[in-house]
Amino acid sequence: MGFVEQDKGGDDVKDSDVGVEDGKSHTFNVASGATVSDVDAGIAAGALGDRVWLDLNGNNLQDSGELALPTWW
Repeated sequence: MGFVEQDKGGDDVKDSDVGVEDGKSHTFNVASGATVSDVDAGIAAGALGDRVWLDLNGNNLQDSGELALPTWW
């Protein structure tokens, strides 16, 4: 996966919070029922594929019965 450099840019609201090598953010706790909306990941151009589907069994393969989702780009 092509993540952009973590915290590059100096604006914590706009820059990526994950590491380039592993795509992981810092560790944080979330209270039951709470929402975390300030952790994000920057993806480099060309790093994503062109197929999107609902991976019902979580095996990263589009199996029979796992339908394609509409794209938004």
